[in-house]
Amino acid sequence: MTKWYKNPEIIKWLLLIIATIALGAFILTSQLVPDKYRLWLAILDYAVFTFANYKIIHLRNKDRQKAIQDSENRAARRQAERLKNK
Repeated sequence: MTKWYKNPEIIKWLLLIIATIALGAFILTSQLVPDKYRLWLAILDYAVFTFANYKIIHLRNKDRQKAIQDSENRAARRQAERLKNK
């Protein structure tokens, strides 16, 4: 099982999450953003944040499932070799 920090795709999504947090803080605290756009920009920022979290969870679960499948395949190969050697 690969560590999550060794997967470049997960790192890409983590950087996007960090950027959305910074953008959200800017949107909510800055006087440069007009009040009538602030809510809509915050909603869009939250949507990007949620999507990036979903992608990270999906990628980590995919890695976990692959590791489980590999260990099951290894156990099945060992058992087949034992039966063949008897």
